[in-house]
Amino acid sequence: MKRVMLFLGVVVLLTARAEAAVTRIEITRREPFAAGQAFGNVGPYEKVVGRFHGELGPTHAVDSGIVDLDMALRNARGRVEYSAGFYILKPVDLVKGNGALFYDVNNRGNKVRLPDLAVPTGTATGWALRAADAGGAGELCYLDGSFVPFAKGKAEREAKADPRRSIEERYRDKADYVAKVRQAAATLQRDGDLLAEDAQRIVDQATAMPW
Repeated sequence: MKRVMLFLGVVVLLTARAEAAVTRIEITRREPFAAGQAFGNVGPYEKVVGRFHGELGPTHAVDSGIVDLDMALRNARGRVEYSAGFYILKPVDLVKGNGALFYDVNNRGNKVRLPDLAVPTGTATGWALRAADAGGAGELCYLDGSFVPFAKGKAEREAKADPRRSIEERYRDKADYVAKVRQAAATLQRDGDLLAEDAQRIVDQATAMPW
């Protein structure tokens, strides 16, 4: 818990500049990230989910810049209460981390990581580059993404000088892969981000995938 609180302390620091006092922090869930998959020398990560509560000073020079803050209800101390969720990914063993923290404020909905990303068989990108024979080599190709599959085994990976772990290095066998897909789908279904029929369809697709 002490290690988690080091991360949560950053929440307090990030809000302090706006005269925002964090009054309470709740950790609602801790669980393995990406079905416990190890990431290089750092090893597995865990997901810490919770909510922090705080107060803003509506008459403070910085806080007053928040739109319509002066119209919000105030508590007995004359401050405006707020709360927000947090979602932290951290190494299970923080000693293996590099000490850096990347943070972002998401104002476009929840953080939904579909099973094909949580339990990958390749690298998905948000862009695709044009091939030389199509003209404009290296230029973006429309707004499509692309998918670069992992090598099947270590020998193929080394022959291609591919730094990414192969399928066989990521999963013990197909049953292990399907089990991790099922777990990822079940987590999304539990959180209300995936319908039951879609979760089953994803598991069926993983089961039918050639291995």
